[in-house]
Amino acid sequence: MSIKCLMVTGSNEDPRQNDDWWSSEILETGKDYTREELIALAKCDDDDAIWIYEGEEWEDKRAYRPDICIIQFADKFYPWDRPECLKIIRLAALPGEKEDNWIDEWRREQAMEAGMLGGCDAYNEVMGY
Repeated sequence: MSIKCLMVTGSNEDPRQNDDWWSSEILETGKDYTREELIALAKCDDDDAIWIYEGEEWEDKRAYRPDICIIQFADKFYPWDRPECLKIIRLAALPGEKEDNWIDEWRREQAMEAGMLGGCDAYNEVMGY
């Protein structure tokens, strides 16, 4: 049986290294999704990577525990073991990238405030122009 699945990890690496695979959602196999649709479906931050797996079902959903009346999912294999079936849709932000953006945003905000109070020259001075 073939499946299409969207997965979210906390880094750009195989999640077995960081134990950071935190979300997955089964998608329609015949439908072509845009990048924007996949990002919206993932419901995650820029700090997370988004992956699509399209291939053979990796979970064995037939394992049944009658003693507690639940179905347990066992892995037949791991999606990252089949790189030909797996592609990354969006890379996670690298450590330190987000902090740098925060500093730039704060600096722009300070410059805007200075510009409103003191004009263009004050804005340019704060921005370092």
